Amino acid sequence: MKKKGTTALLALMFGLFGVHRFYLGQRLKGFLQVILFMITMIITIEEDAPVIFIPAIIGFIDAVLFYVMPEEEFDEKYNQRYLRADEERHPSRFFEKRG
Repeated sequence: MKKKGTTALLALMFGLFGVHRFYLGQRLKGFLQVILFMITMIITIEEDAPVIFIPAIIGFIDAVLFYVMPEEEFDEKYNQRYLRADEERHPSRFFEKRG
C-alpha cells in the first residue's frame, strides 16, 4: 500500500527525477520527468541557462500537492487495488464503518 507521506517526501527530495511517480506506479510520467530532467540539464550546461529549475519546481509542487491531499483522496486515487483486495477479504469490516 502506498503512503501519502512517503510520496510527498520522495517528491520533495527526488522530484527532480520523478522518483515519486515510479513509486506510485506511474512509469510513463516517471520516464517523462527523467527525460525532462536530462533535456533541461543539457540546456543548462550548453546554454548556461538555469532551466534545471523547471523539473525541480515541478517536483516541489507535486510534494506540496501530495502533502495537502486528504488521506482518503490519496487512497482512492493510488491505493484502489489494495483497498479492493482488503474489502474482498474482510467485507464486514467495511459495512461497519459505513453503517
